[in-house]
Parts: sequence; structure tokens; C-alpha cells
Amino acid sequence: MDTALNARIVAGASVLQRTVGPGPWTWRVLTGPVDGRAVVRYEGPTGTVLIGKFYPDDTGERAFRDTAALAARAAAAGVRTLHIATPRSYEPGLRLLLQDPMPGARLDAGTLDLGALERAGTALAELHGLGGAATEVKTLADHLRELSQPLPTALAADRPQYRDRIEAALVRMATAESTWTGTRCAPLHRDFHLRQLFADGARIGVIDWDLFAYGDPAFDVVYFTTYLRNHYDTATAQPAVEAFLRGYRAQQSIPDLEARRPAYEAFNYMRRACRRFRLRDPGWEFEIQKMMQRLEQVRW
Repeated sequence: MDTALNARIVAGASVLQRTVGPGPWTWRVLTGPVDGRAVVRYEGPTGTVLIGKFYPDDTGERAFRDTAALAARAAAAGVRTLHIATPRSYEPGLRLLLQDPMPGARLDAGTLDLGALERAGTALAELHGLGGAATEVKTLADHLRELSQPLPTALAADRPQYRDRIEAALVRMATAESTWTGTRCAPLHRDFHLRQLFADGARIGVIDWDLFAYGDPAFDVVYFTTYLRNHYDTATAQPAVEAFLRGYRAQQSIPDLEARRPAYEAFNYMRRACRRFRLRDPGWEFEIQKMMQRLEQVRW
């Protein structure tokens, strides 16, 4: 492990001894380190468990502020399904966000539960209904710049066999967005997928608010349905998508969702291809090829 990051993890245990209770506090790295980030599980002598997220920059401070504000608004609105846990604290010197573990089981653990997926749709609809004062409304160009690493143009430059379809998709996305009228502005999670969701039987807990922003609610909806179709075969994904949309539509309506779907699907295929291109993890070349095939098949 990175020596500097390990020192911050040790220092995080010292913070817990001072602010929560005397140690010893043990820890286990759950994810990372990747790109200067890591998630750590801390456990105290009385069984107290806290989750620590370490950041390479000030993203954690923004996530702390946004999550606390959203949790307060959700409580004030009396939402029944969406659970946003108020974070414990943010330690700026360590760039460490401390939070309680989310109760329930992660939705990607085992067979897809259609009832839980329907509640996930309800939870997302409740998030989109919270409103709030948007200082900036994200466009597709913003989403590409902030969420795709590298940009699709970099993938096109390295893989010229995909250049034409990437460039054509980018033009079609911009053209489509320019025709949308009356777009509702809503709070967006922008990374809403199964590994971020926990079901406790009644509520859906949502974690990882690092990418929170305001924009078109169709973005989150299509992000999730495209995720399901990318990770599961059609026979599994289709009923899961239907259950999710059933839960969402019981609370919120996006009348022109189908008109916006192609642009957001294209965004997701390119974003995923670019991520695998950046990571170069096992199977990355095959995954890029698959995403580029799906990009070509988008029904504009």
C-alpha cells in the first residue's frame, strides 16, 4: 500500500480514539487504493464500526456538505423509501470522510430482488423530488467532462477503428440535447447503480454522493437501466429494468424519457469504454469492443 495513505489510515484511527472512544481501533481496507482513494472499515473495542473514505483532493469535503444537506431535506420531506445517512465528520487534514455503515444488504449481492429494485426506483424518484437551489445545471457536455476519464475523444484517437462512431455519437448527443424543452432540474446522484444501494426490507440506502449535482432526472434513470443491461443478460435485465421503472413512475414522471434515452445510453457506453481503457484491467479490450458495438446499435 502507498506509504502516505497508510499513514493517513493510522491517523484516522487516532482521530476515532479522540472523538468516538478509546481504542484499540482496528481497520481493514475495503476498496483501493485507486487514484488516491480508499475505503476503510474501522472497528472499535465495543464493536462500533465506522466507514472511512480517503480522498486525494477536497471531494470529500463537498460530499460531506452535500450528503448532510440532502439527509436533512429528505428527513424534512418525510420520504419513506430513500435513506441518506448523515455523515459523522470530515477531517480536512486527512481528507477523510467518516460515516456509519449503511444497514441492510447491498443490492448486487446475489440474485436480483425485483421487489428491492422497485423500491430502488421509488428511492430515486424521492431523491429527484427533493428539489433544492441549483447553482449550476449540468449538461451532457458537463457529464462527459466530469465523469468520463479519459474523454471519448482520447479513446477515438487511440482506437481509430472507433473514431467515426464516437464522433457521430457526440454530435448526435449535442443535437438531441439542443431540442429538449421543459427539462426539469433535479438533484442527481450521477453514479446510481447496484453497488451503491442497500436494502433493509423497507428502505433503500444510497451511499457515495461524491458526484452529486443538479440536472435532468432522466440522466440517473437511464444510468441505472443501462447499468443493468450492461451487467446482466437480457432475460435477467429486462424484468429488473421494468421493476425499477415501475417504482420510479409511481412517484415521478418523465414524459419524454424515451426521447432522451438514446443520448444518455450513448453517454454510458462511451463512459464505460473510457473507464476500461484507462484501467486496462482484465478483459478491457473486449469490454471496449462490446461497448462500441452497443454504441453503434443505439436507436436515435
